[in-house]
Amino acid sequence: MHLPFRDVARVGPNDLITSDPELMRRMLNVRTHYRRSAWYDAMRLDPTKDNVLSQRNDELHASTRSKMAAGYSGREVDDLEPRIDANVQRLIGLIDGYIARDKPFDFGHKAQYFTLDIISDLAFGEPFGDVETDSDVHGYIGATEESMPTIIVTTVMPWVMKLLQMPIFKGMLPSDKDPVGVGRTMAIAKKVTAERFGPNAKVQRDMLGSFVAKGLGRSQVESEILMQILAGDTFKGVYLPGGTKIGYCAWGIYRRRDIFGDDADEFRPERWVEAPEEKLRLMEDTLELVFGYGRWQCLGKNIAMMELNKVFVELVRRFDLAVVNPIKPWNSTKRRSFPAV
Repeated sequence: MHLPFRDVARVGPNDLITSDPELMRRMLNVRTHYRRSAWYDAMRLDPTKDNVLSQRNDELHASTRSKMAAGYSGREVDDLEPRIDANVQRLIGLIDGYIARDKPFDFGHKAQYFTLDIISDLAFGEPFGDVETDSDVHGYIGATEESMPTIIVTTVMPWVMKLLQMPIFKGMLPSDKDPVGVGRTMAIAKKVTAERFGPNAKVQRDMLGSFVAKGLGRSQVESEILMQILAGDTFKGVYLPGGTKIGYCAWGIYRRRDIFGDDADEFRPERWVEAPEEKLRLMEDTLELVFGYGRWQCLGKNIAMMELNKVFVELVRRFDLAVVNPIKPWNSTKRRSFPAV
């Protein structure tokens, strides 16, 4: 997808996929006339409720984002940086334990534990405890991985979501009565939300407290705790009929040789040091698309960057990480799902 003549390719009767960062910015900018398609209906963790990711109504989406922005920016979260620092230290302690026992470990799992702990710490005021226990405490990660094939099916066949909302299929959906998985997280969300909206509610300066203070309702808060676009355009001489779904190919965008060099498929961090200023700016602007762009840019981008900058500095400073088996560095499963606009 990173070759010039394949910047836009047809993958279905009414579906295109692109690896062109210019088209991505055109579709996602704040004044775009593109709209989210039914693909996003599958992003509802609770099939009966929209969240800021699944919301397709532009006005409601903008309103919800405006009420959540302060919380995600960290401006209204007490001890934001110390909380992240504490979680980084817990991760370092976990890795130190493996080193002391001379035992290899799957860093992918530890990274997931670390991320969930930070999100829950900032949102609820305390971490789930995944890093401390070295486990998926509530089974959230496992349940999410198991449900990924279903999510992919519902993105390409959105009508399945309507079926799942029928009473006959209710038993197949996550429930706050479930002991683990997404359902368990739903239960935590309901419990925490009830405390914030109850008669003895206390104002707390965390992410959730900011959402409440900015006017999100109880149902919206529950949905946000859990947490494609329609065309009609001509781009670079190619007509995109109205109603066409356009997804983006991240693999293609971040391996474009005209942006990242002829060795774009190689892991070579030096490219970021060697690149001339203009080339570096182009590379950085393209890379930032991983957080989305414009009106749909990730609200948590600033927190994510703070988290990444802190944890990588500590990991590189303290450890010399190596792949246990270079011949077979990892096991991977391909599941295809392209956000469509």
